[in-house]
Parts: sequence; C-alpha cells; structure tokens
Amino acid sequence: MTLLGGFAGTVFIPLTGWLADTCGWRGALVILAAINLLVAAPLHWLVLAGDRVEPAAAEGQGKPRGASMGALRQRAFWMLVVTFCTWSLAFGSLTFHLLPLLAERGISDAVGIALLASVGPLQIAGRVGLMLHRGAMPARLLGRALTVMLVAAVLILYVAGANIWLIAAGVALYGVANGMVTILRGIAVADYLGVAGFGRKSGMISAINGFALALAPYLAGLLWTGGGYGLVLAGLAAAAATGALAFWSLLAAGSAAERPETSASRN
Repeated sequence: MTLLGGFAGTVFIPLTGWLADTCGWRGALVILAAINLLVAAPLHWLVLAGDRVEPAAAEGQGKPRGASMGALRQRAFWMLVVTFCTWSLAFGSLTFHLLPLLAERGISDAVGIALLASVGPLQIAGRVGLMLHRGAMPARLLGRALTVMLVAAVLILYVAGANIWLIAAGVALYGVANGMVTILRGIAVADYLGVAGFGRKSGMISAINGFALALAPYLAGLLWTGGGYGLVLAGLAAAAATGALAFWSLLAAGSAAERPETSASRN
C-alpha cells in the first residue's frame, strides 16, 4: 500500500491544478470532496468496515502496553520523534509551499506542478530501490544517509535560485529520500525500541508527528512573511540538520541497555 500510495500525488496534483484552472478553487474543492464522499467512503464501507480483530489477537493486545509506555522513558524514542518531526515539517512545508516558492523565482505554474507531481514516482523509485537492497542496508546506515539527503535537498533548493536544473536535482533528492523514510519509520522503531509493543510505539511517534505536519504549512507561512522563501528554506535546513543530529546520536541510544524487553527476550 505504501509503495502504490506514492502515485496519489502524481495523479491528484495535476488533477487539482486542472480543476482549479477550469472550475476555480472552490469548484475544485467541491469536486475533490465529492470524490472522497462518493468513491473513497463507499469503498471503505463495502470493503473495510466489516474487518474485526481476531479474538486471539485481541486477548494479547494488552500485553505489550507496558513495553510501549516504557518507551517514553527512553532517549531513543525522543530522538526518533525529533528526527521524524523534522521530516514532517519538511514534507508539510514543501507540499504546500513549493509552487509559490517556484513562482517567486519566476518558474511557471506548469513546470512547478510537473516538479511537484514528480515527487510521487521518485518516492516509488526510492522504495523499490530500498526493497531490492534491504538486506545490505541496516536501519542505522539508512537513517543516517536519509537525514543527510534531506539536508542536502533543502540546501540545493536554497542556493538554486531560478536554475531549473538545480531545482529539479533538489526535488529529485527530496523525493527519493522521502519515499525511503516511510520504510525507515517502521524498521527504526523496531531496531532502536524493540518489537514488543511495536504498534503502540509507532502510533505514539506518528501521533506526535501529526502535530508537526499540521503546523508545517502555517509555520512556513510565518517565516515567509518575515523574509520570503529564502528564510523558509533556511529554517527547513536548520530543522533538517537538527533531525540529522538526533538520528546520528542514536548510536548509544539504540543499545540493548535501553531496551530491557529485547534483552530479556534473548536470554
């Protein structure tokens, strides 16, 4: 689902642009709402609404709760929160501000939409590449590489000006890395926090990330009012560097000493 979901932006970003040009932004919103109401909602009710947790699985749901709540006392948990929150800030900011950023530099809307829509296939390419080389890419190495890639992508966009080739390079680097980080979120939680209570731990990190994702467009807008998109990209670069430092510090944080449930399971 994660792999195929990368095509959502590829389809709906150009579609939304076309609808806005044809029907106006209000008409585009009404049509997109109708798609959700008349297509997505019936599919959910017909296909997914009947699913229930098996009784045997339900009986064991409470067992990992102690392990998952114990993660809140681990430094590794909060370093992962910082790392993935910076990704959410970058994703939320670039998704909603890339087009006006490019327009500020004199790039046409058509080219901007094409660049933004390309992020979907680039994410797919990153995930496929990771799947093909998963055995040779441990979570620590993957996470360090991806956090550096995010910093590099934002810095390239910062210095690119109106150079379309540098802009395309920054977008490509961001898209590939953003595709792979979706996979990293799962394997990093298991690697650094252990598999006991995995769902709860992942859910807690995702819940915190949700706030960063929701605030990102607004925060980027505040920075823009203070100094244009140069300031926005500078802020994103600083946030990305903070996330990279947080993940790189996980060498000690991910040790077995911080994961008593993992150590116990091995004895």
